Amino acid sequence: PCEQEALIEEEAEMEGALATSLIRKVNKIRKIANNLLLSGVFPEGSRAMTDVHHIWDMA
Repeated sequence: PCEQEALIEEEAEMEGALATSLIRKVNKIRKIANNLLLSGVFPEGSRAMTDVHHIWDMA
């Protein structure tokens, strides 16, 4: 029982670290997408702009 509790605790710590890392990465992706949208680098209605909007909406 003690071993199992230790394993569960260790697994929870690893999952917490992974979740934190994923949140940071998603926030970074959103920041990049936002910068691209604000930059005006893509023509309105272009496929690239549509894709970046999709990334922004999904992230």
